[in-house]
Amino acid sequence: MTSSGPATGVPPLDSTTLEGATVHPTLVSPDPTKVHCGVLRADGSLVASTIDDRRHGTHTFIPPEPSLYGAVDDDPGEVIYGGAYHPAYGHFMLECLQRLWWAAERPDLPVVWVGYLDGPVPTLTQWQHDMLELVGVRNEVRVITRPTRFARLHVPDAGYKYGDWSHPDHIRFLAAHEGPPQEPGAKLWLSRASESGVGLINREIVERRLRRRGWTIATVEKMALRDQLDTLARAEVVAGEEGSTFHSLLLLRDVSAKRFHVFRRHGPEHISFKTIGDARDVDQTFHSCSDDAVISATGRAVVRLAPNASQYLSHLGLHIPRVDPVPPDWTPGHTVRRVNRLAELLGAESFLQVGWRHRYAFTEIAVAARDVVDEQFRFDVRSYRDSGTAFWEVTLDRFLAWFAAGRTYDLVLLDDLDDWRTALERLRRVLDAASHDRTVVVVDNTAPAGADGGDVFKAVLAVHDLHPELSYRTITTRGVAQTVVWRQGRTVEPRFAGEDAVARLTHADLEAHRDLLAPATEAEALADVAAWLGAHPAGD
Repeated sequence: MTSSGPATGVPPLDSTTLEGATVHPTLVSPDPTKVHCGVLRADGSLVASTIDDRRHGTHTFIPPEPSLYGAVDDDPGEVIYGGAYHPAYGHFMLECLQRLWWAAERPDLPVVWVGYLDGPVPTLTQWQHDMLELVGVRNEVRVITRPTRFARLHVPDAGYKYGDWSHPDHIRFLAAHEGPPQEPGAKLWLSRASESGVGLINREIVERRLRRRGWTIATVEKMALRDQLDTLARAEVVAGEEGSTFHSLLLLRDVSAKRFHVFRRHGPEHISFKTIGDARDVDQTFHSCSDDAVISATGRAVVRLAPNASQYLSHLGLHIPRVDPVPPDWTPGHTVRRVNRLAELLGAESFLQVGWRHRYAFTEIAVAARDVVDEQFRFDVRSYRDSGTAFWEVTLDRFLAWFAAGRTYDLVLLDDLDDWRTALERLRRVLDAASHDRTVVVVDNTAPAGADGGDVFKAVLAVHDLHPELSYRTITTRGVAQTVVWRQGRTVEPRFAGEDAVARLTHADLEAHRDLLAPATEAEALADVAAWLGAHPAGD
């Protein structure tokens, strides 16, 4: 039996029928990159077409060695050979279906895939059953794990060879889902389930921006197959991280008016994307985000961390919002003024801001090298691309580990704080990993007027008792109270029984311990810093 309607100039797919042939399950050889698998005729000769010509991936198939398999089971039935069973979404679509164009024409015959020799017999998932039904395969399906001799075996030609060849008839066979009409202007981002642990681990910073721009964000692996395909069908633009969810376009009947944007994992994209793209003649563009940190890369399992969403948004052509310029009559707020005065005292050349509360702070700080770290910026950082500031939309720990390892700062602002444990952890982390002997840290919001202002004051009380190597002054006049911290030892008489005792304090307790904030005017605090700097000049 041959396929119907072969493409012009391309030999049609065909099938071979064998009597008494033996199907051998997969068996990993001593070289794990080579896996035994395939069919031997009744006379012991190899059916060469059953050694899938796998020209990409972690392993290739080699002929079976009967002596390695043991006793052969006999089956009096008539079946269709489906090849090696693959449980993963993309491999199931591309490799498990590669011979089933023929099975769709013979629904009365079981399809036999092979699993691992003497391994557990896999049970097909719902999405696998749905995919088979979608392409018109309603046959019984079996996965065998023992070498089995069948009375009659049909071996169809493979319509796809992983991952650089496909047959047009097989491609037409897969394109079975009509779906709803495409919606003009509809944009879809293919997300990943966070539990996968791979890909862009802070993808939410990209997806949040896209959602605000009208994109649909879909974690399609959590959707029923037909719902996935309907979502794809509606979209005019489809984008996302490189992965097998893009291969679903093979199942759509019409993709001619769609545009695809694929963000590479690491290095060149998988060869299957070109094979599939050429087969369906799709408009697809590949992007690399060179600013991402590659945390790990094991084969195709790559874990990345983006510093911010900029490269993703720009690759997708999203416009950069205009920002209002600093008004000509604007005068610096207390934070900008204090930080700039400290920067002048220090002769600061590097500035780190963790958290973002004050609108113009990062643009008006008079330090040449400025880094701002915040887990969720409330603006498109590209709007400030010419401000001389670098933006990092990650946690402080991730920033220090992956983007600033070994870097130290002259001046640090811990901004936008309302929780004392966060304030104390950030202070300790910065001093431990990103400071030198003359680094000065400004901690924001350390003496709130009431409970609504947070409890950051506890961080100062903890520093008093637990960090005698640090000196500090809390500026309590004019504006939000801020504590200036530097490395200078002092004599301490602890007032609390450890950090847990500090945690139990309330705002009502603050009055009894306000002296531990070391209150000062701005001028007094800056004078203390200047005196310390004078006693410890640079280079000492």
